[in-house]
Amino acid sequence: MNNIKGIRFILGNRCNYQCFYCHHEGYFQKKDVAFDTEKLEAIATYMEKNEIYEISITGGEPFLYWEKLSQILKRFDSGKFHITLNTNLFYLDKYIDEIKKFHPIEFHVNVSSLHHETHYQITGVHTLNKIISNLQLLKKTNHLICLNMIALKDMNEKELIELYQFCIENQFKPRFLTLYTEDKKLISNYMSIHEIMKIFPESSIQKLYSYGRYDIKSKIGNYEIVTCLCGEHDCKRCIKNTYLHLTPTLDIKYCMKKEEVIKLEKENVEESITKAIKRMEMIL
Repeated sequence: MNNIKGIRFILGNRCNYQCFYCHHEGYFQKKDVAFDTEKLEAIATYMEKNEIYEISITGGEPFLYWEKLSQILKRFDSGKFHITLNTNLFYLDKYIDEIKKFHPIEFHVNVSSLHHETHYQITGVHTLNKIISNLQLLKKTNHLICLNMIALKDMNEKELIELYQFCIENQFKPRFLTLYTEDKKLISNYMSIHEIMKIFPESSIQKLYSYGRYDIKSKIGNYEIVTCLCGEHDCKRCIKNTYLHLTPTLDIKYCMKKEEVIKLEKENVEESITKAIKRMEMIL
């Protein structure tokens, strides 16, 4: 019926960081809402029926929504789901005992500098020491770690190699992100895919995925670059994106640039998803 291969849960937009580039997944409502557990179960049943085993969890900062986060992790902790969790990792130590109990999760950790001043300039908080400490804590578990490192001109571009080497030394997956912004004041900080690649000798694109990920091979090793679908790509790329985004109320956020959502009816999940896909096609 469609090419949906994964579900992306947006838990809310509260965060302890103040990253100047954050787009909040297009979700800006401040009010916290509780999960409808019956709706979550209906979504899970739909996923299992349609063999959808990819799950992405994001925020805000997901650990600020521990009740929701733990509900999702427990429901899909069967070993057959591939779960990625986007986080700045600040609160990991508080929940590490619970996190250890789950099947392997791929943590996508926001680390854009290994230098305190630059880290503060990007995130607005002095947390680098704790993040490094929590990375080492997470490293001792069975979970996987990918560093999401946004590449910013005149800010951290001179330490991209250093960040890459930090990943390799710690067996973390290195992933660079391009800046997405509609703020003209921030355009000067934007680094393109090819500007990032120039920093790594003999870089070449090996594979491109529909959601904007590039697998890159270079003389010093392999790495990834991920671009926002709303940035360098036109809207037609979104129809090929295989992830369905769900708001904190578990409704469908079919376009990051639009406030409108499609209400997901727990009695008929499939019909709601079909409606969202058709709505997306109408705006192209």
